[in-house]
Amino acid sequence: MGNINGSINLLKYKDARKVSLQGVKGIFIPTEGVNPTIVVGEKGAYAHLRIVEKESTFENNGKPVTYTHFIAASIADKDKRAELKNSLPTEEFNGLTPILGNASEWKGEAAADYEEAEEDKPAASKPRSNEGADQDGDDKSDDLPF
Repeated sequence: MGNINGSINLLKYKDARKVSLQGVKGIFIPTEGVNPTIVVGEKGAYAHLRIVEKESTFENNGKPVTYTHFIAASIADKDKRAELKNSLPTEEFNGLTPILGNASEWKGEAAADYEEAEEDKPAASKPRSNEGADQDGDDKSDDLPF
């Protein structure tokens, strides 16, 4: 399988909200007891996703767009998944594992062009390294209150 390009709508998570903190706009996604598909650990927060191959066509700005995959939230812990699936009504369980977005396989020149463009990006737009992080890899240089 080749390269895949996709996107997800973070506001599809249960009770997710747009927020503004000290004038900076962002998104708040509650985790504990609300979104079992997101696991917060010592070294990070992990959104478990399921990417399913299924072709579908939608209309976007009057033009048909074909996707080859959909992306859904997934409960990684099998026991927790079984517990929730058996104890919740189907509709409520499906609300915990929503379809978040779509993805498509890249074919032909588009993929090659992107890979070439990644190499040509200026350093400022490339992902930053862990320089300045503590021994666990946590970046302590931000001023966020959490």
